[in-house]
Amino acid sequence: MVETMELNTHEWRLLQALNKGASNKDLALAFLRSEYTIRNQLSNLYKKIKVTNRVHAIFWYREHVVKDIPIEGIPFADRRQGPANDRRKASRAL
Repeated sequence: MVETMELNTHEWRLLQALNKGASNKDLALAFLRSEYTIRNQLSNLYKKIKVTNRVHAIFWYREHVVKDIPIEGIPFADRRQGPANDRRKASRAL
């Protein structure tokens, strides 16, 4: 998974929350810390994984940790499956 760096449990949880789209305010509320503390912790985390911002951190996390897990809910997902496809079939039947 991760080459040589050691991330602690809190840093892994921060990455997981970033991957889910949490803001700094959300993180501060979830981890019972101030937004300033979260901002500093994220800065240190970015340096550790050698990225410059939260978007790059999310890409790093997805590449190194969840590369085999499909990402659900992305707007450019295959639209041929799911409820929309069912609606098309239902309208043809009428």
